[in-house]
Amino acid sequence: MNVGDSLDLPDKKNFAFKIIVIGNQAVGKTSLVRRFVNNKFDKFIKHSISDNYFKNDIDFSTKNSVQLQIWDFGGQAKHRHLLRNLLSGARGALILIDMTHPIKIIEILGWVNMVRQADMSLPIILVGMKSDLIENIKVKKEEIEHVINVININKYIETSSKDNINIFRVFYTVSKEIIKLQEK
Repeated sequence: MNVGDSLDLPDKKNFAFKIIVIGNQAVGKTSLVRRFVNNKFDKFIKHSISDNYFKNDIDFSTKNSVQLQIWDFGGQAKHRHLLRNLLSGARGALILIDMTHPIKIIEILGWVNMVRQADMSLPIILVGMKSDLIENIKVKKEEIEHVINVININKYIETSSKDNINIFRVFYTVSKEIIKLQEK
């Protein structure tokens, strides 16, 4: 996928980044990743048992590309002890929330703490899922702004895997945040 957005890097660079996709059970992690990788949406997806691995590429310009190694981590509490090992070598994290349920800061903080234990500077994008269900949205913008300000999160993006809204933007944004951090 080419977005034609130059990163102003002096030389041709190809990157490979491990990205972890985490969040509570049934928030839409697998739907997000499948939409990004295969451009498909399946209304009836079984819950991930522990983790799934996917790959996809982003071309930022004719000079720069990123290969994303995406780990979709099952959200069941019984598997969370496995996350520490999976975070090893990760360069970015996507924490997903279901916008049709009230936001629980303590749950988001729990995911952020797990990520920060692995790497304090790891870019984290908070992803609001199911934006297509407008009449069922329970998350308020003020709540999200509070979470982002209180918890060290780089960005917030609302998406819909069903309607393919902002899916590419999520992965593009986390890649760009990683590259910015790396180029410092």
